[in-house]
Amino acid sequence: MNKPTEAQTKEVWIWCNIKPEIIRTPVVGVVMPSGKHIKGGWEDEFIYPELTLDSLFKYAVPKLDRFSLHHRVGVELDLFPLPEYTEPYDKVPPYDKRITPKHFHYYEAEILIGNDWYGGKDKDPALALFWAIYSIVKSPPDVV
Repeated sequence: MNKPTEAQTKEVWIWCNIKPEIIRTPVVGVVMPSGKHIKGGWEDEFIYPELTLDSLFKYAVPKLDRFSLHHRVGVELDLFPLPEYTEPYDKVPPYDKRITPKHFHYYEAEILIGNDWYGGKDKDPALALFWAIYSIVKSPPDVV
């Protein structure tokens, strides 16, 4: 349940063929203390879409269609209780040695391609779906 790095996010958007918005800002030339002149120029910043369920369903989920010619494809997003200890394990009755769920939840996204499941978990549903898609990007299914 980690937030993705900028590189991981970029990797998914590139996989989706998303062109980033480029913001160019001028960089002023500088005179160093040694007297050397460093020329100014432009600094580019590449902006990709924000990681939300809307953007992932708009750009990333349709890209899964590339596997549908050879495989069946399905996307599932579930909400699960997150197990937390509410009391010491020794005080749980012997007939019920399960962890008691509290009010915390996590989302699990699962993508089925053929017979292979790709999944991700997070408290944020968008990140759960992101991690499932990222696992496909890192090890795509064989399309034969």
